[in-house]
Amino acid sequence: MRGRRWILDATGADVRIEIVALPSSDRAAIRQSEREVDALLTRALGARDAGARRVLEEVYDSLRGTPLASRQGHWARGPSFEHALRDDLRFAAYSGQLKVERVERVRLVPPPVDDPAESVLGPDSSATHVYKLLVVDDTGAPVSGVKLSLDIAGDKQDKTTDSSGKVAVEKPSDGTATVTITNLDDVREKLWSQWSKPIADKPPPGDQITQAAVTQPIPPLKAPSDWLVTLVLQRPPIRRV
Repeated sequence: MRGRRWILDATGADVRIEIVALPSSDRAAIRQSEREVDALLTRALGARDAGARRVLEEVYDSLRGTPLASRQGHWARGPSFEHALRDDLRFAAYSGQLKVERVERVRLVPPPVDDPAESVLGPDSSATHVYKLLVVDDTGAPVSGVKLSLDIAGDKQDKTTDSSGKVAVEKPSDGTATVTITNLDDVREKLWSQWSKPIADKPPPGDQITQAAVTQPIPPLKAPSDWLVTLVLQRPPIRRV
């Protein structure tokens, strides 16, 4: 079935999911859809959000043309179905069949009241937008001392995560920051002892969650303003002994 749409609530916005009649070739839109699908899968399967899971199952069924009622027993509820759900939705986003985007909620704003001071001083320029990043390891613990280079519309800033694993930069305009880790080798060495602990069984907080193995170069992250962008540093498959 083509042309179906779903809307899900999310932090500060709605997430709109659409099965498009003509697959998109816009790579930027496809990458955005892939990020949103990963975030929704984490929400539905990791955080066990029943509403998000129900919507993703409806999307899955529409893509495959198989009604939910036809699935029975372990396949309908267990790991086998969840694996298929992840693979099919990710492929649909990658191939441009599935468009997923955040849509700002429409808010009713009262008409402005004439202010004599504004005609003299000009409009209020105090509004700011915040670029927020959180770095954790795969046990869920925050990682301090991660050096990040943020490029916000050509304005480059170097920041270091604090004891809570966070970095925040305020800017007067919204947009998307490009974020790069500049001390990955040091961070990797720091985390070896941490990986003797079990992996977290719940996803970390965040509007956009990215997982990356520290044994490989980590590509730059895209961090939209006013989102909490979370980076999970995953342990290597073989640990030091």
